Amino acid sequence: MDKPIAIVGGGFSGLLLASILGDEVVVFEEHGKVGRPPHCTGLVSLSTFRNISRLTGIGSEVIEGYFNELMIKSLSVDDYVVLKLSEPVVKLDRVRIEELLANIATSKGALIKVNHVVTKVSPDGAVLVKNQVGRFSTVFLAEGSSLRLSIFLNLCGKVIEKLVGAQYLLKCYRCPDEGIYVLTSSKLTRFFGWLISYDGKVLLGLITRKYPSIKLKYLLKTAVKEFNINVKEVIKVFGGSIVIGYPRLIPYLGNVFALGDAALMVKPISGGGLYGAVRQVMAISKSFNPPKDFNKLKYFRLMLTTVL
Repeated sequence: MDKPIAIVGGGFSGLLLASILGDEVVVFEEHGKVGRPPHCTGLVSLSTFRNISRLTGIGSEVIEGYFNELMIKSLSVDDYVVLKLSEPVVKLDRVRIEELLANIATSKGALIKVNHVVTKVSPDGAVLVKNQVGRFSTVFLAEGSSLRLSIFLNLCGKVIEKLVGAQYLLKCYRCPDEGIYVLTSSKLTRFFGWLISYDGKVLLGLITRKYPSIKLKYLLKTAVKEFNINVKEVIKVFGGSIVIGYPRLIPYLGNVFALGDAALMVKPISGGGLYGAVRQVMAISKSFNPPKDFNKLKYFRLMLTTVL
C-alpha cells in the first residue's frame, strides 16, 4: 500500500482522524457509503462540537438543534423533571457530518475505499482485505461497536454487555415542544428511552436488551398518546449496537491502536461515543507533526490527556 497509515472503519471516529492526517491515510469502510447506516442520535455538548469545529473547520451547517434543558419523564405520569444544562447540547446531522469529514479527508489526499471489509489485522501492521495483504506502519481500528478485530487483539478492555438502540425519525403535523425528553418506563425497558423534538420532527428511541422492534412500536403508540403527537410520516427506522464496558488504559498492541467505540471509549450509562472519539483524535493531532513521526511516540502519553 502506498499510504503509511490505515484506518479500519469509515464512521465518525475513523473519518475524523482521517480528516486530520490527510494524505498519510487509507480508510477501509465496509459499507458502500460513509455515514451509512445511520444509528446515532447525534447529541453532543456545545464544547465537544466546538472541538470538532476547531479540528475540521466544520460549522453550524451540521447542527439540527440547540437545547438548554433536559426533561426527564416517566411514561404514564403527567409531570416531569426539568434539568437546566450548564452548557447547551446540540443535535448533529450524523450523516451530513460524516460526509463532510470524508470530503475534508479526501481533499487532503486521504484515500477512502468503500465496500472493503477488513478480515484480519496483525500487530505488525499487516491488514487483510479482499484476500490481499497490505502492510502499514500504523493501523487504527475504528470499527465501531462490532468490536470484531478489537476483541481478537484484546484492545477494547472489558465488555459488560451489548445492548440495542432503536429509533424512529418522524415527521409530524403536531410535535411536542422542542427539547430533549428522557423517558422511563418499567413496562418498556430497564434502561431508558428518548424523544427529541426539533424542526417539525421527532426522534423517538430506546435502549433495550431484546425485542427492539416490538418495544419501539409500543413506545411510539405510548408517546403519541402521552405527548399528543400527530405523525405525518415515518421518515426512517434505524439503530444499532450500544456497547457498555470499560476501555483499556493503553489500547494498543504493536502498531495497532483502537479508536472510539472500538476502544470502548463510551459513556458508561448511554454508551455514547462521540465525546471519547473527539478527545482521542485531539490527543493524537497534538502529539505528532508530521504524521510519519507517530510511531516514535508512546501511546500512553496520548491517553494521559484523554478523559476516560
